[in-house]
Amino acid sequence: MTECEYIIQTFKENFGKMEHKKIILYGIGVNTKTILEIFPQYNFLGLLDGFKDSGELYGKPIFPIDQVQFLRPDCIIIVARANSSKIICTRIGDFCKKNAIELYDIHGVKLLQEAKQTLVDHPYFAINEEQLKTEILQHDIISFDIFDTLLIRRVMYPEDVFALVEKTTEIKGFCNIRIESEKELYRQGRNPTHEEIYRVLAEKLTITWEQAESLMEREIQTERALLFSREDMLRMLQFAVAQGKRVFLISDMYLSRKLIESILIDCGFSGYEDIFVSVEYQTLKTQNLYEVFKKRVQGKSYLHIGDNADADIVYAQMHGLDSFRIYNAIDMAEISSYAFILEKAESLSERILVGFFLSKVFNSPFALEKSGGKAKIGDGYTMGYLFIGPLLTAFMAWLLYETAKDYSRILFSARDGYIFSEMYQLLRKKYPKRKIPKADYFYTSRMAAISATLFTEEDICYALRIAFDGTPADMLRQRFFLLDEEILPIRRHETLNEYVMRHKNKIFQRSSVLRGRYWQYIDSLKLEPDERLAFFDFVSSGTCQMCLLDLLDYPMNGFYFIQFAEDYGKKQALNMKAFVEDGFLYDLQSYLSHNYLLIESIIVSLMPTLKSFTEDGRPIYINEKRSHGELLYVKDVQAGILSYFKEYLTIGDIFSFDIRPQFVDVIYSLIQKKYSRVDNCVFENSLSRDEFCNREYVMDNRI
Repeated sequence: MTECEYIIQTFKENFGKMEHKKIILYGIGVNTKTILEIFPQYNFLGLLDGFKDSGELYGKPIFPIDQVQFLRPDCIIIVARANSSKIICTRIGDFCKKNAIELYDIHGVKLLQEAKQTLVDHPYFAINEEQLKTEILQHDIISFDIFDTLLIRRVMYPEDVFALVEKTTEIKGFCNIRIESEKELYRQGRNPTHEEIYRVLAEKLTITWEQAESLMEREIQTERALLFSREDMLRMLQFAVAQGKRVFLISDMYLSRKLIESILIDCGFSGYEDIFVSVEYQTLKTQNLYEVFKKRVQGKSYLHIGDNADADIVYAQMHGLDSFRIYNAIDMAEISSYAFILEKAESLSERILVGFFLSKVFNSPFALEKSGGKAKIGDGYTMGYLFIGPLLTAFMAWLLYETAKDYSRILFSARDGYIFSEMYQLLRKKYPKRKIPKADYFYTSRMAAISATLFTEEDICYALRIAFDGTPADMLRQRFFLLDEEILPIRRHETLNEYVMRHKNKIFQRSSVLRGRYWQYIDSLKLEPDERLAFFDFVSSGTCQMCLLDLLDYPMNGFYFIQFAEDYGKKQALNMKAFVEDGFLYDLQSYLSHNYLLIESIIVSLMPTLKSFTEDGRPIYINEKRSHGELLYVKDVQAGILSYFKEYLTIGDIFSFDIRPQFVDVIYSLIQKKYSRVDNCVFENSLSRDEFCNREYVMDNRI
């Protein structure tokens, strides 16, 4: 049975009683043309497509999605393969729900109804690598699909490759024209080469062939940067080879066999006998490629392994091959607790973040085995990569956007600025010629900054208004650095303020000494006279920034991940901006607003809190109270964060800020137990320590 015959039969079986319904077909490929020609009696209003929203094709108008509601269709039928249908459902599902339009795939499945189901179990959760090994052992000839089966991309959809090329080349409309050029050739019955696609694209963009070749090479470079192996599938291929099986690869692809082989080598694949690429044989899997394969290979029994329910499973079986379906990352997300994240991404940058997440968490096609739909996160590195890396990457993009033009230097304050400082140095190394601010990891803490900037009684009163657990004498020792012999006995009925103020001269003297030592450290930074400083802290009301303005004779604006307002005059006069704005922070839907302490405990330096400085400006720390296990775990999580950021810099445009705080908040929220099985025993019920307030309390990690 040909693909054309299959489409006709499938449409007739599933929509035979819908002749009088008002129908819109989604998709403008050759299968849509077939349906329109074979079923002229149906009331087809017109066509929809994700990348073309005007004109006419096959005698039917192509509508933009926002005009469809005025046509009052009964349903939209997606004429596409199963994996594409899910992507399209994500794209237009909300629109269809809002306008009461039923949405079907070509198999008659009501996609909106399916999307409403919450899966706690699924047949795929029973699939494991031992089952696949058993199937491999029972067959002589083993074939693997390549893209999304052996290889996986760090983007949400394959078309995002073209969107990335458009973004980096700034050729407006490139992505849609690239997609339309390929579709146009397929509608003509061709299996086009990459070069043929770009010759059509060159005509549409009215550019020279040399310019088109340059764009084609840019696409190839982008594709290579995004692709990497699915490690468990690499092992399955190696297992088949080790068992003496004849192993082949089969792919519907416009890229040349030579290029695909090169990509596979880079990703660690070897040992297979041959590759069958559709463009080389001018026929697809849904056409005659399996017959070509069988004729060339001549085996007794065949097993084809792939991700596409139609091309790799249905059509393989139609041509006499046994098949084994492994899910791609999007398919796995659809049946997991993460399914809703697919509908949240609005921009290309956000889709890249989702692509990074899914390609990591579902790199193994067996990641959902016996899972109930929740992926297992077994180490700190993976936790940092998946849940915290996207959050901090989005912040760095925002910080760069805010500071690139108007600031000469960023001070990443200790200790929360440690991981951000490391990320920023990676950024400067990646883009050495870009004009962006210099940066320093700046030693400070509330303890060091307040104690060094006590000039007036008002300054002492401010230090007293911050909570402290301990006796008044303890406060004089720990917050104001007085010696035991300098501390006076407290009088009966004396208030804390009265008691501390009896020590004000000693406090001012000690503050002067500490201030001189702080200046020694600041001098070592060699700030230029005309510096314009940006000061970073993670979560703050601006205490350190306020104090440092009394130490530094420079203009300084604050940039925070989260800023809390405080009703204090000097703070209200500070210039501050925050990535997470108050309106969102206090939103009940904000996971960050309730759970930033976990991040705060992870991003900090492995060194303890700064206490003060030596006479020559070297830092003095308080005693470390974190356990060896906590420090090792923090180091592991930070390695995952930095790995994520390095990979993002090779692909994403960090200078184009279009990632919403609300979106990365959703990604961070996936760390919760209702979505993921996170092994976080190191931090469960661990203590969060605030040395300035002399407090310890159990963190409520809520994961």
